[in-house]
Amino acid sequence: MPSPGRWWTDEWEGRRHEALASYVRHIEEEQYDIFNGFHQDAWLYQQCRVLRAEGEWHEDAQSGAVTTNLAESLVDSLVAMVARHLVRITYPTDGADWSTQRQARRLERWNEAEFARTSYYDRRTEMFRDACVTGTGVLAFSQQEKLPTVERALIDEFIVDETTCRYGVPPWLQRRRLVDAEALADQFPKKADEIMQARLGSRIWTSYTRLRSDQIVLLEGWKLPSGGKPGKYVGAVPGVDLFDEKWTSSRYPFVFFRWSPKMTGFYGRGVVRQIAGKQLRINKLNYVLQRGQDLVARPRLFLAGKDAHLKPLIDNGIASTYVTTSGREYKFTTSEAFGPEIYQQRRELIAEAREEIGISESASSGTRPPGAASGIAIPPSRSIGGRT
Repeated sequence: MPSPGRWWTDEWEGRRHEALASYVRHIEEEQYDIFNGFHQDAWLYQQCRVLRAEGEWHEDAQSGAVTTNLAESLVDSLVAMVARHLVRITYPTDGADWSTQRQARRLERWNEAEFARTSYYDRRTEMFRDACVTGTGVLAFSQQEKLPTVERALIDEFIVDETTCRYGVPPWLQRRRLVDAEALADQFPKKADEIMQARLGSRIWTSYTRLRSDQIVLLEGWKLPSGGKPGKYVGAVPGVDLFDEKWTSSRYPFVFFRWSPKMTGFYGRGVVRQIAGKQLRINKLNYVLQRGQDLVARPRLFLAGKDAHLKPLIDNGIASTYVTTSGREYKFTTSEAFGPEIYQQRRELIAEAREEIGISESASSGTRPPGAASGIAIPPSRSIGGRT
């Protein structure tokens, strides 16, 4: 039996859906730590958890502790400082005649109009933010109604065997999406009945992925040309081949941007993962501080025995009231929960995380550096993005 990992070979013609589904599911199970890491990064960024792979977000109802979302603060600061720079394509026309210069200006205006039509700047910002959070941001390029389009894609949709791309560029690429079955049937009307029948199959894709009743798994695979032979572009759902085309381009129809490329492999490393240790430690310190403030630093009122009848009349829910026989007058006390060391460690962790990413405190908070005075002689203070 031919290997499912070679789904583009002639042996699988007519039943490529079997090879694609088997291969993609196997890689997802084998690389569970990678895909689970994407969900962990998303939780650290927005304090929410991905319940199922279809992308439903659920706020963590048990996160009652005071949190300092350093990951979100740093990522949003990077997006504001770096992704704010717009890209403009220009055509040098030094020494050219007037007709060529006018044509170049028209091309520049056409490019700007296309960027506006496709919302390219918005998609690029989303790609940069995704790279900061999950390590890799993706833009997908396609053609709809004979016009080029740019769409955001999520990195957890791309299934790549890390052992096949030691140098970062995979020779073949798979994309797995959970799509609406009826919408896909409308897109392929000749195979609509087969698609709707395939939807009735198992609702379990992997051991950690569940499908809704109206969803189906759409699989796409690209094999780049090699050895003078054209590549392959295949689309399928479990049980049905949707299309099988030649792929002649030497590139994939995607742009992958990585915040920090790893030494080997396809997937990148993001800002959230880079500061995850410090973020988790800060969360733990916040929890300890909150519990300590509630248990130790809570105000306490001690009443003398002769004033015991006043206790039911005191309705302050913050302070605790006690009756004692060791004193004649009431006594109000508040204890110190922690020494200054724990607060200092928390501040140092936040400062170290900012320094590790390359963002100054003034750039992150929008304030001037300490000691900076107004006037033309102010010393420059710069961080990532060139912001003072």
